[in-house]
Amino acid sequence: MEMLETTEELSSFLREYRARVQPAEVALRSNGSRRRVPGLRREELSQLAGISLSYYTRIEQGKVPRVSGAVLDALARVLRMSEHDSARLRALSGSRAHRGDTERQSADAPTGVTPSSTPRSSRSPASEAEPGLAW
Repeated sequence: MEMLETTEELSSFLREYRARVQPAEVALRSNGSRRRVPGLRREELSQLAGISLSYYTRIEQGKVPRVSGAVLDALARVLRMSEHDSARLRALSGSRAHRGDTERQSADAPTGVTPSSTPRSSRSPASEAEPGLAW
């Protein structure tokens, strides 16, 4: 029963925040037609957050067991959440990460270590292990 209540609370929380943000506030143009929902539509929010509409819908419905910190940060940013409300979003979604963990992790990287300028997808496993063994 507790899981159902948390799912319903997450859904209500996200819908409430979507209703608070008007499209004009996030530089979305109105096409002049009447809106059926107050605030942002799911499609608009998902687009602004950089996630698919189906994924956002599943998050709002509580059907995603673990949502990444980056996705939660993007939703909190688009919905203009305070730190307190962002923490509430994380608690309702079951995430233990805190806002800004991504920045802290990159700041904790050893000095002098920089990512390669070569995209990971174009490197072979051999070149990853020994740069001189590239195909």
